[in-house]
Amino acid sequence: MREMARGLASRGVPKDQIRYEFFGKSLGTGAALFDDEVNHDDLPDAVDAEGRPITVTFARTGLSVPWKAGLFSLLSLAERSGLPSTTSCRTGLCGSCVCRLDGGEVDYVVEPLERPGAGEVMICCARPLTSVMLNL
Repeated sequence: MREMARGLASRGVPKDQIRYEFFGKSLGTGAALFDDEVNHDDLPDAVDAEGRPITVTFARTGLSVPWKAGLFSLLSLAERSGLPSTTSCRTGLCGSCVCRLDGGEVDYVVEPLERPGAGEVMICCARPLTSVMLNL
């Protein structure tokens, strides 16, 4: 599927018009397919509603990384930061990426089939609204 989407993009189809299905649920735009092509360093740092920089802290490693505007999900940032994570999809279907949210607020790019419990987040399809701390 990734190669098909990249083939369409190479033939001039705008990436935001490429749609696909993954595990039976649409991701909407082709953003997740192309997320790995974006130069992380070129993306601007994101800020919260009050203009404060958003930082994602991975509690187990102590690593704090600025959230970049334009990344698809917290999973994208974790992978770019060299952190291993257990995932089977990027659409909120399987639940294998659920981790504890130790602080902050998130929103979902793709609404999970079933939201995780209180104090948990599905990093495959969530973005931070404020600085967050994840138990990763």
